[in-house]
Amino acid sequence: MGDTKSEDNSTKRMFLRSTSAVPRRSNGSSNFPFSRAKSVQDIQTSNQKRSRSSIFLIEDLVQCGICLDKLSEPRMLPCQHTFCLNCLQAHLMAITGRKIRKNHMPPSKEEIQAAVTETNNEIACPTCQIPVNVGKGIEGLQQLPNNVYIDSLLKLLEETNGSLPQTPTRLTPETRCIKCQTICEFKEERCEHCKQIFCKVCWAEHLLTLKNNLFTLIENIRESEVRLEHRLQDFYERCNKVGVNIQKVTDEMISDIKAKEIDSLNQLENIKQQEEKTANMLKEHLTSTKKEIQLLSFDSIPSDKQKVELFMNFHRAASKMFNEISQMGETRLLFDPKTFKVKQINEFFNRATSGEDGDVVDSGDIGNPLESVETMTSYYLNRLFNPKLVWTKCPRPAGLGIPPWSKNLLYITATDRKVVLIMDRTLFKIVGKLTAPNMLCTQGIAFSEKLLEIYVSDKWKHCIHVFSSEGDYLRSLCGLGSGPGELRSPEGIAINWRNLLIVADVGNDRVVVLDPLDGQHMLTLGLRNKRTELQAPTGVAVYKDRIIVADNGNHRIKVFSDIGEKLFEFGSLGSGKGQFRTAEVVACGPLGFILVGDAGNGRIQVFTPNGDFVRVIGSYGEAPGKFAWISGLLVTPQLEIIATDYKNKRLQIF
Repeated sequence: MGDTKSEDNSTKRMFLRSTSAVPRRSNGSSNFPFSRAKSVQDIQTSNQKRSRSSIFLIEDLVQCGICLDKLSEPRMLPCQHTFCLNCLQAHLMAITGRKIRKNHMPPSKEEIQAAVTETNNEIACPTCQIPVNVGKGIEGLQQLPNNVYIDSLLKLLEETNGSLPQTPTRLTPETRCIKCQTICEFKEERCEHCKQIFCKVCWAEHLLTLKNNLFTLIENIRESEVRLEHRLQDFYERCNKVGVNIQKVTDEMISDIKAKEIDSLNQLENIKQQEEKTANMLKEHLTSTKKEIQLLSFDSIPSDKQKVELFMNFHRAASKMFNEISQMGETRLLFDPKTFKVKQINEFFNRATSGEDGDVVDSGDIGNPLESVETMTSYYLNRLFNPKLVWTKCPRPAGLGIPPWSKNLLYITATDRKVVLIMDRTLFKIVGKLTAPNMLCTQGIAFSEKLLEIYVSDKWKHCIHVFSSEGDYLRSLCGLGSGPGELRSPEGIAINWRNLLIVADVGNDRVVVLDPLDGQHMLTLGLRNKRTELQAPTGVAVYKDRIIVADNGNHRIKVFSDIGEKLFEFGSLGSGKGQFRTAEVVACGPLGFILVGDAGNGRIQVFTPNGDFVRVIGSYGEAPGKFAWISGLLVTPQLEIIATDYKNKRLQIF
């Protein structure tokens, strides 16, 4: 190896002599650095050797110490060593990758690029290992200066490429030592730690360095053990502080809850004592009235008129007491865990403030709303829409319907009761029900005035149940499947003017038109290339020759003709005016106004027959007039709006 270095130094001296501006003289009498005794042939041979050595040395000088190829876009480090710009960038990425490696797993390219961009970077010169701060990002390397000397040599090589003699075959780049840059013919040594190549001499030094680093690593491990112990103790202290805070807050909350508990129990006790006081008073009245009647000598009263009058007085007193007794114990007590208040509800049905005719009293006079679309719009805009009836124990209600043969009845599908409840709207009382052994989850309801039949969709049975107007079970239509005449989780249902059955086939993403007699498939709405543009439609309504569909999955309302042609659509996802978050149900009122049960937003939205927004009714909540999830919607000819709320188990009439 020493011979190789000597030869390399000799070559450098020859290069300096051959490229000097003033030729050196050997004995003061000649301009040529060789003896006069040499022959011309020897002189030519010597010149060729010098030329080849010079070219070899020039190529060695313009060779990158990283890629071992000719320099490209050379950049000079402060230590004067020059490398390719791309090689320095790759070198920086490799160093950063080793720094951020976690759990012996190599980081991704994106993680390395982020680390290079976010921090000030420092690299060690690949030749002399002097650290160099290159700033943030790959761009910091581009700010390094060019090596003017190297640039000149590169230009010289480019200009004389065609006239210089052929350079000898170079050794393979893998045999260049990363430390001393020596090119050797012996087998190199590659370090698996730093992925660099060393000559035999430098390899021994490198192994010694690794050995010394092991002792340094041991010291670092010891320091880390102590640091870990301190950090663990500090973490334990923080945990203890948080635990003390948790106990303190918990004790305060328990104390507060205990105080609220005492207040609630006192409220309950006061209600109980008040009820006992009322009961004792009734007992006294009953006892005294009974004694008066027992002590009364009815026959001793001379006048028949006085007898009748006395009887009526006792009868009125007794009737009043009987009425008060009938109301005793009917008060429902509700405990609100949010406010810790005990509430009393005295009636099953709660009436809102209303006028003499039962309609909600609104301000302003808008005349007859049925005259035109404009007057109907004004009606919806000016009416208060306060609930005049709230049924708070409606069992998971869904679809609603008023039969054409009995306008005072209201049919309500109860999803978890497997029945359809029948309410008398004048008495606000349940008077009957529809049921069948094979019903599972009643959903939508529709009526055929022509056939005097009732149709109920069954979401879990995947069929349509048919009843007579008297409530007798007649048959079922369709069954589970996706073919014609088959259904999958049907919900909304309606009868159009042609006496055809319109069904929202939710599971099959379609709305189908069926024959109500045998369930024969007649038409599929919105069908294009054997697929529909609907996604989980849940509600349908009809007005004259129009079919209105609540396209639940797309948060839109789509209007079709009765032959399946789409006329227009409106709505989008959101909570603004005219937007929906799960358009669950749809209903049509007089003049074709469209009402949409915007279940996700807890409200009803009103639109004109052309889909123009009019107003919002209600909002999300549990109080009367609000909704948690609208599951049924109906508009009566008298412009009453009836809505069911699945989550609140409530029916409201506006």
